[in-house]
Amino acid sequence: MDHQLPMNTRTQPALYDVDTLQTISSWIFRLQELSTTTELADFPRVVMESLKPLIPHQSAFWGGGRLSTNAAILHYVYLVDLDVAALTAWEKCKEQVDDVVRMLVEHQGTAITFSDKVPLDHPFYSHLYHPFGINDVLSIYQFDAQLGIYHVTSLYRNDGSIFTEAERGIFQAVARHLTSALRTCQIAHIKRLNESPLINLVAKAIVDTEGVIHFAEDRLIDSLRTEWPAWEGPWLPHQAWSDLSKKKAHRFTGKHIVLSLEGHETLRLLCARPKLAIDELSCREREVAKLFASGLSHKEIAQHLTVSPSTIRNQINAIYEKLGLSDKGALSAYLSQF
Repeated sequence: MDHQLPMNTRTQPALYDVDTLQTISSWIFRLQELSTTTELADFPRVVMESLKPLIPHQSAFWGGGRLSTNAAILHYVYLVDLDVAALTAWEKCKEQVDDVVRMLVEHQGTAITFSDKVPLDHPFYSHLYHPFGINDVLSIYQFDAQLGIYHVTSLYRNDGSIFTEAERGIFQAVARHLTSALRTCQIAHIKRLNESPLINLVAKAIVDTEGVIHFAEDRLIDSLRTEWPAWEGPWLPHQAWSDLSKKKAHRFTGKHIVLSLEGHETLRLLCARPKLAIDELSCREREVAKLFASGLSHKEIAQHLTVSPSTIRNQINAIYEKLGLSDKGALSAYLSQF
């Protein structure tokens, strides 16, 4: 009996091998990390550089905006190793290459290799390709129908080679991840502008009610090992969990790190940061420091806390010494970070 599968159900040759798929997976994982740890100004260049092992290219365009009645309006533009004169050239000849734009729009979500789709005698080549040494373009147009916003990402080659079908497929597969990561990076950038500088020092993890770590940033694991070099998960060190699980404190202060716990659900947010000078202050010293920095005098603080002015004066001198400061202005500026 012939046990062969029918022709239409036989396994077809794979376009990508296992190693390539693993490389793509690793890159997406890395992209997610970059979206929250890289400054927005550096993000496009860093990401495009990380993409080169998957899809070699020499320069890139990354932009997007909204559509108006007469034209597309750019809200953001990132040029990576691409001469800014290319944008000027585009403005001058965009009506002549309008059919190329329509092609991208009509194939939204599909990566296009220009060497396959654009005729060699097209003005696109003479106005935009050749003046900037470009010999092939790989581009994709994405449209967010809910917001009415479009995104265009293009990779350029000037080494004489053209983009392959495999590379086109990879680019199409990762394009949405690029856009999502850029959105995450932009939001993180805005949040950082409105948060304490201390936020950049904080690493995070998810723990349960028994002190077991379920998910953690690599930085948090590194932080734990600065305090406990031989530590291995998944449980937090007993000393730390004992302090963190106390109802009022939810805080552990060690020699090198400070841990804090947020939330009261089954899974909670664990935050770790390096130990700072302010962590050397007692609870009373912190209270006095905040009152003094807010503008109250020694006598006013003494009355508020029902102690003598000399006691407050001594505490402020101790605060200055621990923080390495010498005046009220510096104290106020320092405390504003926390």
